[in-house]
Amino acid sequence: MTMKILRGASLAALALAALVAGCGAEPPKEPPRDPNLVAVTFYRPHSDLHAADYPFVYADKDKKGALNDKAVVMLDVMAGTHRMSLANPALWEAEQFWTFNAVAGRKYFFRLRLGEAEGTEGALPRYVSRYARVDEVPEAAAKAEIAAMLAPP
Repeated sequence: MTMKILRGASLAALALAALVAGCGAEPPKEPPRDPNLVAVTFYRPHSDLHAADYPFVYADKDKKGALNDKAVVMLDVMAGTHRMSLANPALWEAEQFWTFNAVAGRKYFFRLRLGEAEGTEGALPRYVSRYARVDEVPEAAAKAEIAAMLAPP
């Protein structure tokens, strides 16, 4: 009986040693991305105005997701010109769209703001209604805002 316990302890020690040795190894790397793919992120910080209403995000007429309050929609598009749009009849009457030229190797961040839009830290504001605005935001500012937006209260 003592021998079985010792053998079991020895096997457990070997398994633990193998597990610990594996911890020092490099984590697996992400597979390489297609160089023609362009990452596009839409996000919507909290707003008390129309918090329950949300637009759907479309890329070239393909629905990609809903921009709920404090939501993020991420998608990939091929490099080239694309028609991006937001649609929700509760927020505005017609589909709101714009075209942009997605450059390979770049990342794009678009912020939807509802309510009276203040500040000019975003580039290329696109007003989709009197109280809705889409800004293209620099990557560092967008990542910081998304992290703060998604942080627990």
